[in-house]
Amino acid sequence: MMRSAAFVLVALVGFLLTSTAVRTLVPWSDAYDLRAKLEAFAEVKDEIDAVHVGSSYTFRSVQPAIVDRTLGTEARPLRSFNLGVDGGTGYEIDAVLEHVLATRPARLRHVLIEPFDGSPHFLSPRNVETPRSVRWHTPGRTASAMGAALGLGGETTLNLELAWTHLRLGCWWLANYGAGPSIAGEWLGDQPAARLAAREQLASERGYQALDGREEPEFLERRARLLADPAAFGAEVAALSNRREHKPLDGFPVEVLRSQRARIEAAGARVIHVVPPRISPLPSLPALIDAGLLPVLLRYDDPTDPEVAPLYELRLRYDRGHLSRAGARLFSELYARDLAVEWARADAQDVPAPDAADR
Repeated sequence: MMRSAAFVLVALVGFLLTSTAVRTLVPWSDAYDLRAKLEAFAEVKDEIDAVHVGSSYTFRSVQPAIVDRTLGTEARPLRSFNLGVDGGTGYEIDAVLEHVLATRPARLRHVLIEPFDGSPHFLSPRNVETPRSVRWHTPGRTASAMGAALGLGGETTLNLELAWTHLRLGCWWLANYGAGPSIAGEWLGDQPAARLAAREQLASERGYQALDGREEPEFLERRARLLADPAAFGAEVAALSNRREHKPLDGFPVEVLRSQRARIEAAGARVIHVVPPRISPLPSLPALIDAGLLPVLLRYDDPTDPEVAPLYELRLRYDRGHLSRAGARLFSELYARDLAVEWARADAQDVPAPDAADR
């Protein structure tokens, strides 16, 4: 009996060691140009002072060139990079942040990040059983997402199914399930033309990419729906303006927010949370603010704010959820001015971000 248990233990340890070694070879997914973006960042990471981290709302809204030109000076130039992720959930954004900080960018002093929304849901059914989703299902994030799923209200069966999905993806992460083709591509030096083109474009605008001019059917369909029914978009904006939902933090995985802040500060950077001009609400945001979990927050999701209102005009939208290039330009100018105020306030309070040499 003891010998059998010993054999099982040895086999388990061997599996875990092998799995860990293999996992270091698994590349990021090419889906939505995520890998191309991270490779573009890696090429310049030691020249970057600030990163803008978040979902597609950040990806399609922040133009680093405008932010840097507004905030930088001749004596102290600024270089930032947009690390927004198309279709990114809060947990995936957390994984991207962890990866970026682990590369130890030499000059990083500011992390501007969308608040973690605490949702265990996937943005689209087609994003569920994919290498991209498996990638962020580390044991810690899997456990957190399962807990969040089980803590949801509504139908218990659906919550159990969602928790089971996260557990299954966590097991796939542990076993490197489905990673063979991507690892083989790495060994063979596979560099698809689409990835190379995306990396070049993303590098040219430091991570920003406008939807204007994109030819993919998915984007064109979203644009067509907006133009075909502008009244529906107007109704969504009105609903966002009138929404006063205040969702309590019961079951909210606050540990994710706390660990994010700890990692950022350990990297010697300051954190500011930013809510871009999104169309979907964040019901837990007021409770997060009240709990002191978002000490510095810039919000651009209130269409009743005179400075924010133009960002919700049809002329500055590409689709219902995202700004056009012209909208992103206006947002980036407003955002940069607000950042200047917050950074000056932090400097006045003598809360400097540690220099790289102090890390």
